[in-house]
Amino acid sequence: MTHDEALKQLSHLARERAFGRHVGSDRLIQAGLDALIAGFESPSLALLAGLLRSEEPEAPELFDQVLEELGLAFHPPADPRAAK
Repeated sequence: MTHDEALKQLSHLARERAFGRHVGSDRLIQAGLDALIAGFESPSLALLAGLLRSEEPEAPELFDQVLEELGLAFHPPADPRAAK
């Protein structure tokens, strides 16, 4: 996976979650692993990418931390019309 592909994946998942869609922990962990392999670096990224199945409940919080650290956090507009 290229740097741009990993960035697009992280951004897409961030938007999905921001609009209230459920994103499985397995997808968040895989996105973290893909980003790590693509060369992204942040304090929480390796933690996210290395989560075990028993640690999956930690993935959403770590994913949010990764987004903040990479400057990719997405906050939808408060106006529902603008959000569409």
